[in-house]
Amino acid sequence: PDGRSVLALRGRGSEPRALWQMRLDGTAQRRVADDVREPSWSPDGARIAWIARRDRRTSWEAPADGSRAPTVMRQLPFRLASVARFAPDGRSQLISADGDLFVLGPAPDDAPRPVQQTPVRERDFALSPDGRWLAVSRLENSSYYIDVHPFPDVDRQRWRVSTGRGALAPRWSRDMRTLFYRELNGDVMAVDIRAGRTLEYGTPSLLLRSPEFGFGGAAENYDVLPDGRLLFARPIVSG
Repeated sequence: PDGRSVLALRGRGSEPRALWQMRLDGTAQRRVADDVREPSWSPDGARIAWIARRDRRTSWEAPADGSRAPTVMRQLPFRLASVARFAPDGRSQLISADGDLFVLGPAPDDAPRPVQQTPVRERDFALSPDGRWLAVSRLENSSYYIDVHPFPDVDRQRWRVSTGRGALAPRWSRDMRTLFYRELNGDVMAVDIRAGRTLEYGTPSLLLRSPEFGFGGAAENYDVLPDGRLLFARPIVSG
């Protein structure tokens, strides 16, 4: 969250992905855990959370300073969980599982609370830094679109901010003036946002073409640094 350290997944082919932590310049590398899907930082940067890649019904947590080994946070009552990210309070989590979104409270026995259960599949999501807006990548009519909702009252309004057919991996800038997303070919798009009592948004514009930063099927391999720059994990193909 402070832009000084990054999390990266490493693995070859179908091998389980290992989670590594390092400084932004690539130094001070540390292996955190094995068998990891899409890790996330707590808002204060003190903790790291993730879903197990093979057993997608288990969530894990580890201290960012490496002071103790990773521990199981909880067994999840889902068939397949994909993404777990901290809410702005640093205690609750938002989880994408079985095609829907849920909120998990901080207590181990807290039951998952649906954010919005719809007949369509929600793939990925991003909660704005102030916790008031939820961007969702949603599958409708065989294509993915980016919708933004007020949070937590997601049923009150919906704005479809993406155009075209195929929009994945929404990411907010720290100042919430821009919402980024990836298209199916890997292109990075940017949408100007004005978030006040309601949401105003512009037409998506092409920010970066895909050949240099193609994602190889992993649209989520990028993030936004605090200063607004984009950080990419570039796949390495070995012969």
